[in-house]
Amino acid sequence: MIGQSIENYAIEAVLGHGGMGIVYKALDTSLDRVVALKVMNPGVATNEEFLWRFKSEARVLGRLQHANIVNVYAFRHVETHLFIVMEYVGGGTLSHLIERQGIVPPKQALPIIKQSLLALEAAHDANIIHRDIKPHNILLTERGDVKISDFGLAKIQEESSSMMTRVGVTGGTLYYMPPEQSEALSKVDHRGDLYALGMTLYQMLAGRMPFDAGSSAYSILKAVAEEQIPTPNTFNRHMPPGLVEIVMRAIKKDPDQRYQSAREMREAIEQFERSTGAPPARPTAERPVGVDKTMIFTAPKAARLKPEAAPKPELHTLLPGEHTATAAPGGRMKRYLGGVLLLALVGFGVFLFRPDDDAPTRRADTSAQTPPPTNENTALQENDPTPANESAGESTRESGSELAGPAGTDPVSSPAATPPQPASQEVPATRTETTYTVNIRSTPSGATVLFDGKSRGTTPLQMPGVSAGNYPVQLQLDGYQPFSGTLQPQRQASLTATLQPLNGSLRVVIHPWGSLDINDVRKMSGSSVPYAEEMGPGSYRLHAMHPSFGEWDKVVTLRPGQHQDVFFDFQKMYRVIVTTPPITNAEIVVDGTGTGVFTPLPVVLRAGNHTIAVRKEGYRMEGQPKKITLEEDLQEPIAFTLVPEN
Repeated sequence: MIGQSIENYAIEAVLGHGGMGIVYKALDTSLDRVVALKVMNPGVATNEEFLWRFKSEARVLGRLQHANIVNVYAFRHVETHLFIVMEYVGGGTLSHLIERQGIVPPKQALPIIKQSLLALEAAHDANIIHRDIKPHNILLTERGDVKISDFGLAKIQEESSSMMTRVGVTGGTLYYMPPEQSEALSKVDHRGDLYALGMTLYQMLAGRMPFDAGSSAYSILKAVAEEQIPTPNTFNRHMPPGLVEIVMRAIKKDPDQRYQSAREMREAIEQFERSTGAPPARPTAERPVGVDKTMIFTAPKAARLKPEAAPKPELHTLLPGEHTATAAPGGRMKRYLGGVLLLALVGFGVFLFRPDDDAPTRRADTSAQTPPPTNENTALQENDPTPANESAGESTRESGSELAGPAGTDPVSSPAATPPQPASQEVPATRTETTYTVNIRSTPSGATVLFDGKSRGTTPLQMPGVSAGNYPVQLQLDGYQPFSGTLQPQRQASLTATLQPLNGSLRVVIHPWGSLDINDVRKMSGSSVPYAEEMGPGSYRLHAMHPSFGEWDKVVTLRPGQHQDVFFDFQKMYRVIVTTPPITNAEIVVDGTGTGVFTPLPVVLRAGNHTIAVRKEGYRMEGQPKKITLEEDLQEPIAFTLVPEN
């Protein structure tokens, strides 16, 4: 619409995208002043719910007159265009400031927050809750003054029977939503705005949000509702403790533990400023930044020693290896050398004249290293290949029971023991043991095999040389239930197992709210609460619906044991370029409704399913409208062919 006019408003540029439409910079030609136009998307202009919400925003803003709230000049409904004429604020948004600077120092951040609190104080006194406070909706003038905008989700408290309350809209933006808002807007009061502003202050001072980059919508909702939010000085350790306390009180999960009014929060900030004077500079450290105290060793200062406790120089004796960096007088050096010589002589005398108490030990050690005389018993132990799972008693009885005396007796000292035989005596023949080749397979293959408690490889697996016995077998494969069994090679030398897949899990969030079908089965109706379900491996068709924003299809494939988060954000807007070469100025039609945008200009559409077509007087479109699922900006234009009508 850039370059076009609506009534007396000449559109010059796009300022941003809101929940219900696009905000343009325009020139009011009748008054010769720059204004902002918030134009509702044509696709929802006929929807009663959104028409009600749009008019509600204009009515709310019209009632609020405050220096820190964007002024509303007019509400217009012209043909297919529905729009609000508002004050133009040319300094950008707080979101842009945070993107440029990262961390916003307290000296700069606190005046912005205090002005925002003044705006909320005025709104709350008029029984109006904003419910979508975030840096994107905090505008800055060229002088740095604050203007709060976008009361599109505001609720006039006395209209408790409104459509918004009945349908359970949650709205808002996940990062800044208080825990109670994830359930329903009807549960949010003015303290929800203080939570959102506290989270905004958190982002300014810490330079980031407390959630990890790339966090799913489900994990953010879970963290807000259940987990402990890290303090902002976790990410910026130079924050004053008093300021950390203000932030953490503002974002308490329980509304009763937060500040109970914008005025109370503003006074807490002002009290902090009075107690500290100017915002404190970074604290100076006695050691290099980032060095652990435990890694710093400080020698005791000589001045700390009491004079009477200081060692006398003439009594100081240097031990071997000890030295001093200062040159000693001649007398001290002589005493040092004398001490070293004395210690050396003493040590040599101890070595030369030490008692030979350990001689028997040395002789015993020497004899212990001499191999004992070879006898029949030791020969059998060295040559018997009996498997380890057979008992020693069985092996001895089979090989020569006459060598074993009664239980608890020594075969050498017992009278019944057979005397040792000469080493040259022939060793009896050993018993030959039968072994088996074991085969283990699984479906699917690649499972780790634990055989007799030890890992032996992956399936398919062949193990030769296995003795007879009863062996436990376990098969393990990621995404599948473990398999346990036993194998007796002498009876059955192979094992084949079919592994059962583990279920996966799926969590779905629709923002701001909506209904969900999975494989054409309704799972959720008109809710923003995450939907979670355990599901078997396979592909699933997800269909999300919003009565005004449209529909959105996604196909999700779950692998065994896999978890997936799926986020349908109907408030995301993307650019689509439509062309009709070589003809231009054909109107782009989206979902059967003209957009007022003409080729080859891009049209901005909400995420989800759309049907795109074009129309131009005197021409007809060849082919059928094109269906797309919009999840990002389209890089390639959608081209249509127009031919003259006969």
